[in-house]
Amino acid sequence: MLKRNKLFMIIIIGPPGAGKTTFAEFLKNQLSYTAHVASDNIKRFISEFREVHSHNKVSRNVVNAMTDEYLKNNISVIVDQNMETEEVQNLKNIADKHKIDFFIYRVEAHTNIREKRILERTKKYNKPMMSKETMDKLLKRYEKNTYTGNIVLDSEKLSIEEMANIILKDLKVT
Repeated sequence: MLKRNKLFMIIIIGPPGAGKTTFAEFLKNQLSYTAHVASDNIKRFISEFREVHSHNKVSRNVVNAMTDEYLKNNISVIVDQNMETEEVQNLKNIADKHKIDFFIYRVEAHTNIREKRILERTKKYNKPMMSKETMDKLLKRYEKNTYTGNIVLDSEKLSIEEMANIILKDLKVT
């Protein structure tokens, strides 16, 4: 495992099926004392979760609380989810509170690739299929938000190892 002396937070954003979670898990397994927090995982704790404001708000609040708690305990954090600008700013505020390095990356892929990945994970995890309407809504949500200082990683063109190497270089790990 690779080590970094200073705590950090990595934010990985992108539309559904871009490869955020797969990439975040791969990266977490390369880095010592690093947690992976994802709103999709939190949503699974709620029985009959629905994409409604109250459920999404609870999920976001839990992500923020978990992130803060990990950092308090000297564990770096990777957060992956499709976030609005305000959500990114909330996580940036947590990073600033702990005086840690903050990195943000966008993971993207062509629509056909993303739809194929969504179908594969739906079958793999026996989840309900995400509707085309929901996919389009989440893509629009992703596209309307802008973030400063982020790097775009194309998961269709770059392997997971190549994407990880970009981040590991930014982290200056040993």
